[in-house]
Amino acid sequence: MSNRGLRHRRPEARRDEILRAAAQLLADRGGSVSMESVAGAAGTAKGTIYRYFRSRAELMAALREEYSASLATVARAALLEGASASAADRWARFAESLLDFSLANRALHHALFRDEPVTEDRSMEPLRAALRDFLDQQIQSGVLHLPRPEPLLRVLLDGFHGALIAVAHADRREDDDPRGDFLTVARLVGDALLARSGRSPAPPA
Repeated sequence: MSNRGLRHRRPEARRDEILRAAAQLLADRGGSVSMESVAGAAGTAKGTIYRYFRSRAELMAALREEYSASLATVARAALLEGASASAADRWARFAESLLDFSLANRALHHALFRDEPVTEDRSMEPLRAALRDFLDQQIQSGVLHLPRPEPLLRVLLDGFHGALIAVAHADRREDDDPRGDFLTVARLVGDALLARSGRSPAPPA
């Protein structure tokens, strides 16, 4: 896009254009991209980039926020839409959707979170909120017998996230099927926790 074209876009559209250009650069080159290279990819002047992002760190933070929001949107669609599906089926759909998202955005994730000295705790909050809403829904409907979702939420999210990262960044051997293995385990977990009968075992007295 030309400088003239970018100048005539609304501020929100300009910001989105810069973020898309930066995300593509990071996916292609890794985390070493500069503000100058982002300006070049966005087809604008370096000074324009600084009108929206005061530093490279601020730009990277915005990209992490965008990535996390996109991931949470995928999660919510899988977990909370299509109420006629069983809880176990929605969990399986959640696992597959997040794995596909992670594989499709592997290079960008690496650049945002592994090439930078940051943790993912804050960035995981939108995904955490989506999963919390799903677990709350299952508690209220009687599928899960828990006083509150937080303990199970921590176990599921930490374990699930660690497994996702391992699969997304694993060195693939010919006899490996990490995607299939991940989905099989996710299905087993969902069936154990979210019994198809609609009831989970009562907790011990």
